[in-house]
Amino acid sequence: MDILYRDGDVVAVSKPAGMLSQPAASAGGQDVLSSVCRLCGCNAYAVHRLDACTGGAMVVALNPGAAAYLSEQIKLGEGFGKEYLAVVCGVPDPAEGSMRDLLFFDRKKGKSFVVDRMRRGVKDARLDYCTLASSDSECGTLSVVKIRLYTGRTHQIRVQFSHRHVPLFGDRRYGGCSGRNVALWSCRLTFRRPSDGQAVTVTCDTPGVFPWTLFE
Repeated sequence: MDILYRDGDVVAVSKPAGMLSQPAASAGGQDVLSSVCRLCGCNAYAVHRLDACTGGAMVVALNPGAAAYLSEQIKLGEGFGKEYLAVVCGVPDPAEGSMRDLLFFDRKKGKSFVVDRMRRGVKDARLDYCTLASSDSECGTLSVVKIRLYTGRTHQIRVQFSHRHVPLFGDRRYGGCSGRNVALWSCRLTFRRPSDGQAVTVTCDTPGVFPWTLFE
């Protein structure tokens, strides 16, 4: 796990796909927060999470004050930006636009669902997307999509694209074709630094094993 940025309050790392964001008995200490504690020699506090199957840039606070400051940015939708690259099965229609849905996460099934009305446990979900390229492959037509995420709901990107019949490559849980990993990568984060409020941008290149190398 590489460090992409670090100051006295915050560290940004490149999370490998398959690693949990937070400690769990099954992780055996090989999660992002535990790894940051070992790398930095201090406590680590979660600000946001990436699904276990998702890799890329992730920000972790190094003290409670920084965690509160960054969490407030996310809550207000000001100063903290998240961008992803994904490969979807098919071609999004239209090629670019916005998605806004109501999502409900069913804990028993471990899945999120798009629902048609607000009720207990339902949350608003918003993102913008732009299709960068499409090409035929042995798995059918695949498209590379760039995504700007405005809310961080459980499995949000995966369920919103699946609901529109363009599930992510490798995402069998939401109807995508088979693959070793879900083709979703956190490629760019922006946030305001707790120490002085200055904007910081962190980028994280996709690994060569991801399916969008088909389009290079």
